Amino acid sequence: MHLPVPGGVINKGKLEVNTPFAYLNTEYSLDDGATWQQYTAPISVSEQQSVVLRSSLNSQLKSRITHIN
Repeated sequence: MHLPVPGGVINKGKLEVNTPFAYLNTEYSLDDGATWQQYTAPISVSEQQSVVLRSSLNSQLKSRITHIN
């Protein structure tokens, strides 16, 4: 099973993420995938911050990752 990759932008210093299906969780990493946090609301990031995103359905199903910046 392949999960869709979430989309995201940094808008006025806030990371905004969307996913095509509401039942998918979105996770983000600010350290190139070393650690992951669940995205629940926009977070503050610098315009130059490197952000990595992925979708997850449970603890085992993860999408490929996408990079912002």
